Amino acid sequence: MRKIYIVLIILAFAGIVGVTIGMRLYYKQPANTADLKANASVSIDQITSDFTRDSAKARKKYNNDVIMMTGMVEKTEKDQAGHIYVDFVANNVKVQCLVQDDAKSDCENIKSGQRVNLKGKFTGYTFDEMIDPQPQLQFRDCIIIK
Repeated sequence: MRKIYIVLIILAFAGIVGVTIGMRLYYKQPANTADLKANASVSIDQITSDFTRDSAKARKKYNNDVIMMTGMVEKTEKDQAGHIYVDFVANNVKVQCLVQDDAKSDCENIKSGQRVNLKGKFTGYTFDEMIDPQPQLQFRDCIIIK
């Protein structure tokens, strides 16, 4: 009987430790993009041509990396939740950059056709002709570099 109590106490302790670690990881704030070093510095034309030529190779090259990019803005948009996106198009590929919350004020004066430098985390490449015939590169936590 005593062994059962010891096992139950150990399991309860392990459960508490597991829940604590899980909660800390779940609620951990992501790193600020401004504090991260860019792993690559490319133009919008260059990164879109990399994906146009060989998307599998480009995914390996840029996967989850922080990228510094330069290009001409096609448009900026704000969704219903208040998120701001800066969009570029080159080589018939759309590049959509979700602006980091604390950098939204930097995007207020960006105009279509303006050349900007930004840094963001590459999160994916989508191409589904049924939904949208234009391939799309997605970045998050983007900041404007002045």
